[in-house]
Amino acid sequence: MRLHHAVLLSAALAASAIADPAKSPGPGANALSAFFGSWAGSWKDGPKNGPRGTMTIGQTEEGRALLVYSFDTPKRRTLSSPDRVYGQSLATLADDGSLRATLSNNARVVYRLAEHGMLVGEYVRDDVRYEGRFERTENP
Repeated sequence: MRLHHAVLLSAALAASAIADPAKSPGPGANALSAFFGSWAGSWKDGPKNGPRGTMTIGQTEEGRALLVYSFDTPKRRTLSSPDRVYGQSLATLADDGSLRATLSNNARVVYRLAEHGMLVGEYVRDDVRYEGRFERTENP
């Protein structure tokens, strides 16, 4: 799975405008860079387990973050539905320090850094709401 994410991230970064290290970072760059790296964890619907997932967060030239993600499908809608959802989205650092994005399925996600290096998130799409906890799988 990590190899798959590395391939997805490489393709996504090559296709987008990646930050030039020679350019000086804009405001909020330090706060944004705290999110960078690879993460793995799961979403939960109250006490019930939700989809498991992994994501890699990197920087774009515009001072935003690129999320490359893969999540289990929470429930199969048809026999032909995929077992996993893959995608990439641009995220923005909000004034409250959270990282916010809209995923390819129109779900809105909000990520916050928590104690002990955890990343916590909220996923909302239509009537579906999950809370997530993710651990860093490698250093940024």
